[in-house]
Amino acid sequence: MASTTLRETQVAGVRFGLRQGLAAAGVVAGLLLAWSLWQLTARPVIVTVDGVTAQVTTHRANVADLLLDLGLEPNADDRVEPALSSPVTRNMAVTVARARPVRVLADGRDLLVHSWGDTPAKVLAGVDLELDTGDQVLIDGVAATEETPLPPRTTRRTAATYGQGFAWNTVRTEPVQLRVYRAFPVVVHEGELPYTIRTTAQTVGEALRAAEVDLYLGDRVQPSLGSRVT
Repeated sequence: MASTTLRETQVAGVRFGLRQGLAAAGVVAGLLLAWSLWQLTARPVIVTVDGVTAQVTTHRANVADLLLDLGLEPNADDRVEPALSSPVTRNMAVTVARARPVRVLADGRDLLVHSWGDTPAKVLAGVDLELDTGDQVLIDGVAATEETPLPPRTTRRTAATYGQGFAWNTVRTEPVQLRVYRAFPVVVHEGELPYTIRTTAQTVGEALRAAEVDLYLGDRVQPSLGSRVT
């Protein structure tokens, strides 16, 4: 009786092991099937960001969700083709052109904006800032006018890491800096005809020279030419 019970126990153990093995095999097979179906139903898409192209596969329904999966959240001024709401189709091409970053220092504000403007006037108009008569604008520290073309974009590549994913994540565009100095009015009394000039100059002499006021030997200027404009 004891011998029979031992054999039955051994057989039961074998059967249990087989059932467990079959169950595990079934789970693996199911996972492989699910993965295969996932791969087969994924739609290939060609994505180009700032001239850098990669092919990806996705199950996302629209362009916005696809880009979000890729770590891309376009700014309002970025250009995306087709539109973010467009449905994703097989082998479609998606192009993202990111607007240029510009640091604007004006009126006590320090703003980082993104713009397609190619002159200070166009960039500033995008953030509701206007240049008045006599205002001075600097591009990267160099005096300019409101219609001076901005310099070409400066880009750099950061070292690739495993966490960055796509090549476009290694491309960085350095922001150009626009600094605005506001002019203030100065009343000039010349003879019996006072008039107002607007200036950003630091001294009386600089203000008069910028306003092209002619001075002659023997002219008296009060306050002195070296006095600070206040």
